[in-house]
Amino acid sequence: MLASEHSEEAAPMQEPPDQPPRPPSAGEADPDARKAASAKAKPIRWEPYVERPEEAYPVSEPATPATAPEPRTEAVGDAVIRAMLDQLREERERVKRLEAKLADATAKAQEMELRAVRAEARLEANGALTQ
Repeated sequence: MLASEHSEEAAPMQEPPDQPPRPPSAGEADPDARKAASAKAKPIRWEPYVERPEEAYPVSEPATPATAPEPRTEAVGDAVIRAMLDQLREERERVKRLEAKLADATAKAQEMELRAVRAEARLEANGALTQ
């Protein structure tokens, strides 16, 4: 027994039993609240140290399916996987084509920029000669 339970049992009752219980006033503590709190304050039961918990606390094996998956279900799954792999392959090919186009466009843009710089240099040279 806890020490708080001893003190509650030894404490005399404040009201005679023939009178109905009265609600506590603002300054008084509610005796029912103390009883409820002490009832909730049960000591925690600690388990002894166990070196191998799987032996001390056996767990049942998980249930295995009674039947194997249907061949039709596996075939549908395989078809879905094949279709997704085909889509992935096509997407990779499309990316390669786009990268090649991008490389060509970049090379053309650099060539055009170089031509523009040369043409501008010629114009400046012609303008300097005419002055």
